[in-house]
Amino acid sequence: MDLMLNEAVRRFLDHRRRKRRAVATLDLYARQIENWERWRETHGGEDRLQAVTLDELRGFFASLDDARMAPATILGHFRTLRALWNFLRYEEDETGECVLSATQLRFFLNGRIPLPRNPVREQPALPQHDYELLLAEAMSNPDAEEASRDEALLRLLWESGMRVHELASLTHEQVNLRYRRATIVGKMDKQATVFWGPQAAAALLRYLAVRRGRAHRGALLRGVSSRNDGGPVTTNLIRALIKRLADRAGVTLPKGSPCHSFRRAFARRARAAGASLAEVGELLRDETPAVIRGYVGLDAEPKQQLYNRLFGG
Repeated sequence: MDLMLNEAVRRFLDHRRRKRRAVATLDLYARQIENWERWRETHGGEDRLQAVTLDELRGFFASLDDARMAPATILGHFRTLRALWNFLRYEEDETGECVLSATQLRFFLNGRIPLPRNPVREQPALPQHDYELLLAEAMSNPDAEEASRDEALLRLLWESGMRVHELASLTHEQVNLRYRRATIVGKMDKQATVFWGPQAAAALLRYLAVRRGRAHRGALLRGVSSRNDGGPVTTNLIRALIKRLADRAGVTLPKGSPCHSFRRAFARRARAAGASLAEVGELLRDETPAVIRGYVGLDAEPKQQLYNRLFGG
C-alpha cells in the first residue's frame, strides 16, 4: 500500500526531532514543506508519496523563482525537500520495499531540478555603534528586572558568539559564573563551551540579583510578561526584543537574519584581534571552512596585514 505524503512528512519531522534538531530548524522544515504541500494542493497533486513526479517538483521550484523569492530562500526549500527525500530513501513499506520508486530515488541527483544561482555576498555584521545604541535603549527601561535582563542578553550575544536558540535554552546547570563560560549542546548533539567577557559577566550578575524565581535552578534568562511570568525566554522573544529595541533606537538591523549579525560581528572581532580562521571556528564551534569564511566576510583587515607583512606598506 502506498505511503501517504502527510505520513511520510510526519516520519521525517519526528526523526529530526528525535535527533534533537533545534526548534527553529524544525519550524523551518515544517514551513518549507507546508509551502510545497500547499502548492501541490492548488495544482491537483495527489496525497500519495509515489504520485510525486519530477515535473511537479520542477514546477514548484519554478513557481518560487517566478514569485521572485530570494535565491537563498529557494535553495533553503530545496535542501529541506532533499533532506526529506534522503530520509525516505531508507524508509520501507509493509512489504519491506523502499517507499520511493526507483524513478523517485533519482529526483534530487545530478542537478535534475534547475535552481537559480545564489551569488555569494558578504553577510553584514552588526556594527559596534549600533550595538551600543541597542544597549543604551535596553538599559533605559524603567523596569529594573527587564532592563537588566535585556542588557545581559545583548552582552552575552555580543561577547560569546552564541546562536539565539543556544542563549534562550541556557540553564543554571550549564553556566559557570565564576569562569564566565557555559557548556552547551550544539549541532549534531556535540557538547561545547562558550565564553564571555567581564562586561557580560557583570551584567548577568546584576540581572540575577533582581530576577524573579528560583535563584540557582532552571532557565537562566526568564520572561517578565504576564504571559511568560518567570518562564524561560524563547527565540521568538529574543528576536522580537532586538527588533523592538532597534525601532526605538533608530537602528537599521542587517537584513536577512538580524540576530545572526551578532555572531558575525563576534567572528570578525576575533579575526581582527589576530585569531586564525581555524581559531575563529573553534570559538564559533563550527568546523566547516566555508561557513567560517562566511562569518568573517571579506576579511579585509587581516589580509591587508598579511599583504603588508609580505610586501611592505
